[in-house]
Amino acid sequence: MDSSLITADSFIHRLSEGRMNSSSSYTVNQDVILNVENITWELGIIKNTIFTRNVSIYGEVNSGLVFHNCTFNAGIIFRGITSENYSHNINDSNSVISFYDCKANNISFADGCNLQRGITISEHSVVEKVMYYNSSLKGTFKISGSEISNLFDINLSKITSLIIQSRSTVKSLRINSLIGDISLLKSTFTDNVNLWNVEIQNSLTLNYNTFEDTFEIKASKISAFNLHGDTFKKKARLENRFDNAQVRETYLNKLYLTDVNLIEGFEFDGMGKELLELKLPITTSFAGVLRFIGWKIKSTNISGINQNLKLIFTNTLFEKLTFNDFSNFANVTFDQSGANQDSDEETFIIAANTDFGNSKFNEFNFNSFDFINFSNTSLNDIVTINVIWFDESKIRIDSLVLNSSKSFRRIREVYRQIKQSLISQGNQIDSLEFKAKEMRAYRNELNAIDKEGGKYSLPDKIIMKVNQTNNYGLSWWKPVWITLLLTLAFYIIELPLFSKKINYTPATNWEDLSTTLCEFWNNFDVYWQMLNPARKFSSVYGYNDIAFLYFLDFLHRLILGILIFQIIKGFRRFSSK
Repeated sequence: MDSSLITADSFIHRLSEGRMNSSSSYTVNQDVILNVENITWELGIIKNTIFTRNVSIYGEVNSGLVFHNCTFNAGIIFRGITSENYSHNINDSNSVISFYDCKANNISFADGCNLQRGITISEHSVVEKVMYYNSSLKGTFKISGSEISNLFDINLSKITSLIIQSRSTVKSLRINSLIGDISLLKSTFTDNVNLWNVEIQNSLTLNYNTFEDTFEIKASKISAFNLHGDTFKKKARLENRFDNAQVRETYLNKLYLTDVNLIEGFEFDGMGKELLELKLPITTSFAGVLRFIGWKIKSTNISGINQNLKLIFTNTLFEKLTFNDFSNFANVTFDQSGANQDSDEETFIIAANTDFGNSKFNEFNFNSFDFINFSNTSLNDIVTINVIWFDESKIRIDSLVLNSSKSFRRIREVYRQIKQSLISQGNQIDSLEFKAKEMRAYRNELNAIDKEGGKYSLPDKIIMKVNQTNNYGLSWWKPVWITLLLTLAFYIIELPLFSKKINYTPATNWEDLSTTLCEFWNNFDVYWQMLNPARKFSSVYGYNDIAFLYFLDFLHRLILGILIFQIIKGFRRFSSK
């Protein structure tokens, strides 16, 4: 269709009469200035118009301007515009300024624009630059199904909601000092995305976008950050700190990630600040490297099946760390982390229906948590390096009564799995610690079975008592002093049987007592010979045919052999096998 050439004055006159809203095509070859003197319409609708020169709009725009299929070769700028007289009855689109299927060198808003409704760029519009400076928008700035071929720049502004959606393409997105929510939905960003000093009062939402270059957030206040189905082809980073005197406070309160593809990784650097809630429902499409550094996280919830994600927590302090229906077949690492001991609330790790796989715990402080609760959890393949393990008093199992046989059986299984994991890593010392904990849990289980009316036989009780003599293989000194004291007791009992001067009759005077003490000392070399389980009877006791002495000697040798074996077992923690 041929385009009619008109002047700027003719354009303004036609617009005031509503004659730019037609199927006719026009070309305006002069600068166009719209201001309070010539804005006489309630709603300006402009179609099929090419502006070869600058278009500038000032002042009150009433119920707004709508551009259909227009071209701005030199761009369009809105300076200090307002919409105090907006009427929903006249313009029900909730957008004061709208561009549909338009092309522009640039679209700019500056000098304190204050709009009561939104701004829309949609329907395959192509704009080289969109700039929004030092202005306020009580509505949504929406880019829908359109392209910004160079730069979308927002600076020192307040926008209720910024939305880029519906397969829009933006080369570079730069946002400095913005107050408002941001939603990026099903769009592509071909160059870097930078957000600095952004205050998100409700949510920063990313859904099914593709970021082909770097993505960075710094010095911002974010109430909630939600990511779902996005692809980051280059490195992404959120740094939770201010970097000059302009920004004195930063925070990230809630973070939710799922189905995100992090090809070169996404790093969240907390700078020692608090994160109220972290949710990671992991799926098979959740891939790449996700790293958290220096956070104090109040509530962490990890669930799902991890097949392709490398998840790393470094220098992170947890308050409530929960794993629910989680299976790890990839890489999960906790590095130099533990509980936030400055928290006023109870700190814990809860894992239910979870398989940790080969999760790595490097210098992780389990003992810093107030309690640890495992339910149907596999720890067989975990990898631990320089870990501070939890005390036995901190382990809990479901909501079971802790003194029930079922609870002790589950506790024993936890210790067994950790023991096996440590053995497979060659950690002999810590594996013996958990072997001892496993045996203590088994002893408690048997005692509980006995109280519940089950069978705890005398031979089993004897075996468990014997195993306690060296703290289940952890102590060699304990069986040593037991051996010395028990041998002394046997020596005192046997002394009247091989002595010629005393018997089992109680002493009736000081002379009898003196004789007993002298015999005790004079024959004390027998005590040292009794410490040899392979001793010859006659060389220790002389020629003596008292049967009871033979019985006591046999019983002592039996006990002594067992205790010597317990001493040897106590040294295993310092040996290679």
